[in-house]
Amino acid sequence: MLTIIEINDPGAVLKSKGFIENPNRPGSWGKYDGPNGRFREYWRLDKAELGKPGWRGQDHVHHYGSKQHLDPNTPFDPDAPYPGTPSP
Repeated sequence: MLTIIEINDPGAVLKSKGFIENPNRPGSWGKYDGPNGRFREYWRLDKAELGKPGWRGQDHVHHYGSKQHLDPNTPFDPDAPYPGTPSP
């Protein structure tokens, strides 16, 4: 189900779906389900930096480790498999 993740409290939805916040990057949420048990980023918030141009000056999100900048209101499916993950 597509959900808009609240940027001021992303853990409210993400924790209930088994995600954890990356201990090395605040605002990055994912799971240790990648090859060799590595952390895979599913959803990340980049907070705006005051006075910066472009996306650096706007709150935005990234889905699935992508470099693509998305509006914080972009729906995210926390139940979807990580792209490129083979089906069992």
